[in-house]
Amino acid sequence: MNQASPDSRELIFPSGEKYCTTIGTPYPTAKHKDYGPKNIAEAPGGALNGLRVRIHDKIARINNTTSYGLALNGIKARIKNAADRAGAIIDETTLAQYAQEAYDTNQDSDAYTLQGFIDNKLTFGADKEGFYKGEAGKAISELQKVARANGLDLNKAFGSSLAGWVQAINKGEDIETPNAVVGKHG
Repeated sequence: MNQASPDSRELIFPSGEKYCTTIGTPYPTAKHKDYGPKNIAEAPGGALNGLRVRIHDKIARINNTTSYGLALNGIKARIKNAADRAGAIIDETTLAQYAQEAYDTNQDSDAYTLQGFIDNKLTFGADKEGFYKGEAGKAISELQKVARANGLDLNKAFGSSLAGWVQAINKGEDIETPNAVVGKHG
């Protein structure tokens, strides 16, 4: 159990390590002698920046060493891989939110449950250059061939439907369904 010393400026842990609770107060342990008594207070950018860096380091350590952090990292990797493979669009913030949700709601209990969760979350769209990637790109390419064969421009005729079609195909729907729709309009 942690104890506060009489001057209430340092915490003494059972291991004997002492931590200062006041920025700039000299640290009595050898570990802190390496850093100096004002390493946070005189950090580049000021004490607040030094504190931000220290907090970021602690959070990064938790994320990379605890079972919770390691599990989230594993789920993030699986979601990112699935998104890349499918050609879905996902940013880092959304990726972190989905991983957190999957973990907190136990959607990662088995591969099928997690894949179902991922399939329901992924969104599809073209990149900045207007291209779809992964399996989405293959599906759009196939639909473009059918559209061209029927004298249509896929994007002009069905642009608002493409993302939904790709999402349905990613969930297992046969590409023949949108192919039939495109073929009927030709």
